[in-house]
Amino acid sequence: MKVTFVTRIDAGLFMGGGEIQALKTAAALKESGVEVANFDPWTTDLGDIVHFFGPFPYYTELRPHLDARKVPFVVSPIFMSDPAGINLKWRYSRRRLFDRTRYQGWHWLLTQARKLFVLSRDEEARLRCAFGSIAPCASVPNGVEERFANGDAEAFRSHYGISGPFVLHCGRFEIRKNQWRLINALRDEDIQVVFIGEPTVEAYYRMCRSFASDRVRFLDPIPNDSPLLAGAYAACSVFALPSTREILSLAALEAAMAGKPLVLGNTWGASEHFDGFATFVDPRSIPELRAAVMQALKRGDSADQIRYYREHYSWHSVATRLIAEYEAVLRA
Repeated sequence: MKVTFVTRIDAGLFMGGGEIQALKTAAALKESGVEVANFDPWTTDLGDIVHFFGPFPYYTELRPHLDARKVPFVVSPIFMSDPAGINLKWRYSRRRLFDRTRYQGWHWLLTQARKLFVLSRDEEARLRCAFGSIAPCASVPNGVEERFANGDAEAFRSHYGISGPFVLHCGRFEIRKNQWRLINALRDEDIQVVFIGEPTVEAYYRMCRSFASDRVRFLDPIPNDSPLLAGAYAACSVFALPSTREILSLAALEAAMAGKPLVLGNTWGASEHFDGFATFVDPRSIPELRAAVMQALKRGDSADQIRYYREHYSWHSVATRLIAEYEAVLRA
């Protein structure tokens, strides 16, 4: 079987969660014997099935080629939005009327695909709210590498000169990631906070730094494949990601694989993948966030949590599920 992956045109320059998802999925499929090719302008063979990553309307440029070659396609929508509800429905109703070209691109991807691979049932609910009737969905989560269960905490501490317990947050500095509220929640507590991530919204990043005490560290992004990132998870006492919007956070999965207590926002369906191992908080409530983090500091690491994520969220298990889905599409 040959699968062609199609990603955003600046995937290598952007390298967000969706791009890491595509790279790791490809590697896991290849290890399972599937031939995976990345589409580029010089591609001449689309293979047996095409897998689109992300909801980019310009993917419609491939429609005539798919039709002419009768190649089926599937989509990982990676649909970032507000929660399902009247506001989301209203926003996409307006786009249908006033942003027709983009909306028609989304509509083609989401209705003509043989299958949509959602990261959670919450994502599926948001897609149905925004677009109404969509292609059949299968819930296939991101995987997480087992190396995150064995990070070198001392190597991370030595490299950055960090000692003592600390709360870790990994993610770009943008409002939905909610770093500002985390800083304010822990401002008067005797605990360090370490942020790893780039300032994609400079004004927000500057605001966060202006409110931070001397117990807060701001580190540059660490490449996903760097041992220092696994070391950061191993070294932290709590992983806190009180985001207002996510789909399925790779950083949260990596921290979960490390066995760390998790504090996560309750507005993006995190309970589907982290129930039993995380405290879910209203990301707008600073008192609730403070209480949850301080309570999580008392819990300690969990070997049972590591075993659970090794069994259910390895990239091998994800590849196995995807291969079964691909084969079902090709048989239909």
